[in-house]
Amino acid sequence: MLRTGEVPEDDLDYLRSALAARTELTPAQIDSRVEQAVQQAQDLRAEAEQRLEDARAQAEEAMAAAETRAQELRAEAEQRLQEAKDQAIAAAEKARHAAIWSALFLAVSSLVAAVAAWMGAIKGGADRDAGRVWKGLTRRR
Repeated sequence: MLRTGEVPEDDLDYLRSALAARTELTPAQIDSRVEQAVQQAQDLRAEAEQRLEDARAQAEEAMAAAETRAQELRAEAEQRLQEAKDQAIAAAEKARHAAIWSALFLAVSSLVAAVAAWMGAIKGGADRDAGRVWKGLTRRR
């Protein structure tokens, strides 16, 4: 009965004889009750099968929804990863530009300092040769 939904004739005969032994029903009433019991069992089995199919369908829908959500999350994660990579590249490029400008300004300031030192040395040498300690001040030998 559970696998096929059919009741074997031997079981039906047993039900009929058990009902006849315990009740005073006519054979037609006994057959009617047995058929009614079998029909109820078959209806319950059909209902259980339908519920099982509904549960399977819901499970499949849930799996499909979960897979869709997983794909959405995966795509979002990949997008965020790409954004993070792009931000890291932009930050590295900005740091590179800052390093280049810092090196340029350092080189220019060193050049300016070298020119100022050279000019100071020339001026200092001229003042030394002229005997001046400070412009306007003179040194006697």
